[in-house]
Amino acid sequence: MDIIRQFIKSEKTVLEFKKETTSDYLELLHRYLPKMATPEEIEEWIRENVDFSAFKSPMQAMGTVMKHFGKSASGEAVKDILKRMGPA
Repeated sequence: MDIIRQFIKSEKTVLEFKKETTSDYLELLHRYLPKMATPEEIEEWIRENVDFSAFKSPMQAMGTVMKHFGKSASGEAVKDILKRMGPA
């Protein structure tokens, strides 16, 4: 999976240089990756499983969330969700 992710990163760099957003090759590569968790799924899991009172700030829950989702959630997406959820 890491090799496919590297190919995707490389293709995105090429597309950026060409000022394009997607290609058939990029779409093909994405088909080989496992389905990523949606922001809604991540937020729902956080609401059901994370006790923010155990942390000084919501961002400290990042490790807990990433441990659950692994590579099926991007760290950037989790970070954005935790920032948006803010202090309870």
